[in-house]
Order: sequence, then structure tokens, then C-alpha cells
Amino acid sequence: MRLVLCILLVLSVSMAAETELAIFEQRDLGVEYHDEFDALYITMDCEEELMTIYVKSDGEPVTGAMVRLIYIDYSVPLLAAGPTDVDGKFTYKLIGERDFMTGLFLVVVEKEGYKNKEAHFDIARCIGAEEGEEEEIPPPAEEEPEEELPPPPPSEEEQLPAENKTNVTENVTGEPEEEVTDYICIPPAILLLFSFLSLIKQ
Repeated sequence: MRLVLCILLVLSVSMAAETELAIFEQRDLGVEYHDEFDALYITMDCEEELMTIYVKSDGEPVTGAMVRLIYIDYSVPLLAAGPTDVDGKFTYKLIGERDFMTGLFLVVVEKEGYKNKEAHFDIARCIGAEEGEEEEIPPPAEEEPEEELPPPPPSEEEQLPAENKTNVTENVTGEPEEEVTDYICIPPAILLLFSFLSLIKQ
């Protein structure tokens, strides 16, 4: 009984360390009459940086399927290649700085008689992850108050004193027409002539 409890405890600890990775896209490539792999299931032990890819078909592990693991952001993208074990698992120990590997991974699974399976995923759930550490969510950004625009400058008409404003009316055609006030304008030459004549009379 104690042996069973110890085994269950070890299994629970090992399972708790596994983090399921998010797969963004999976697709099958091949001829119609070939068998298909089930949707891939990929986990990672974030502390040990150990990635595991599970390959199954109709719920049963597939042994000897060729797995190619690629990291797209590397100049030599192929990280590893090899067959699945009797449990349908392919395991890879991550090489490099885990927290810098923020790009996409690509896995391709092949076996004779099966359609190729291709999947895209990342390790974002393990980046920056430490035991007991929770991702901090930044507070929502405060909206800045709208700036009040200054009132438009007064027009030339509004700047003139009331007595100097010209009355505007509309003529028959509908176009604005200015009313002109009649003034008697005497040329300066005539004024000089009148002044000269009055001096002579005196």
C-alpha cells in the first residue's frame, strides 16, 4: 500500500511540473487514403526546460514517427529530429536562453502510411515563469482629457465699431449689395478757388 502511495506521489509531482503549450495551428498534409495523426499535444517542464511532443492516432501512441522540431527565428532553424518512443513521445532538452525564445516553433511529424502533421506553437507560458510567480497585468491606461480649443478670432465685421459697419442688403439676383451713404464731396481745388475769391472781394 505504501509503495502505491509513493508511486502516485511521484507521478503527481512529475505531472504538476508539466505545462501545456499553446498550439496556434495544426494541419494535415498528404493523400486522402492515408491515416491521420491525432491533434498533437505538447508540454514543457519549465524548470528543466524539457519539451515533450505526444504523437497518437485514434487515441493510441504511434511508435517510430519521425519528429522534426524547428525554431523559426534561428539562422539554422532545425533544433532536433528523431523518432517517437514506444509511448509515442519525442523529448527535447531546450538549448539556449529560454526567456529569449519568444518566436514560433514548428513541429513536423511523418510516418509511412500517415499524412504529415504540422503544428505551430510557442513557449510563452514558460517564459519568465518561476515557481509561485504570477504574471503581472498592467493597469488600464487612463484616458487623457480632451484639450479645449480656444474660440475662433472675431471676424473683421465684428471688430469694427457699430457706427462704422456697412449695411448689407440683397438685390434682385440674391447677391449681397452694399448700401452706400451719399456724401457731398468738394474737391480741394474748388475750395482753394472759393478762398481766393473771398480774399479778392475783401
